[in-house]
Amino acid sequence: MPATGLFSSKNIASEPSQGLSPRQRDVALAVARGLTNAQIATELGLTEGTVKAYLKEVFRILGASNRTQLALRMGGQGSF
Repeated sequence: MPATGLFSSKNIASEPSQGLSPRQRDVALAVARGLTNAQIATELGLTEGTVKAYLKEVFRILGASNRTQLALRMGGQGSF
């Protein structure tokens, strides 16, 4: 019987950033490192509005509804 709920293959992926553009992945990894939108913008040379737009799409693609869920989905990819 296939796994369901929290531990289904939909929620745990070997490469959760699959399906993200390189820039979306950069933003998602920065969130996983605990950076604020302002810090991400500075680090990546973007405006805060652009960071917010990237995050909106990242949340949609990965099925996350907040930064904590996003960080968990990114798993160990957010190296410090």
